[in-house]
Amino acid sequence: MPATLYNGPTSPFGRTARVVSLELGIAVDERVINVYTAEFLDALNPLRQIPTLVTEAGAPIYDSRVICMYFDAMSGKPSLIPPERSWARRRSPSTWSSNP
Repeated sequence: MPATLYNGPTSPFGRTARVVSLELGIAVDERVINVYTAEFLDALNPLRQIPTLVTEAGAPIYDSRVICMYFDAMSGKPSLIPPERSWARRRSPSTWSSNP
């Protein structure tokens, strides 16, 4: 079963995550929801924001930039993210600075 991407009908952030999934060939089950009435979202995302991705393993990921980095890391294709902004570089304390 593919990951589930909870999205809104007009969310530019959700649209970005969806486009990245399409560009990288990542299969997702996109579910368009009304964030104001989707109480189940509280258990997945403490901010109750969209997009929220639930991976195949059941782990929730939220924030469109983090979702896009996750897709990029999981795709096995050439990265859409420039090397200086890659996931590994951001995780290394030696590269932390006041200017991301």
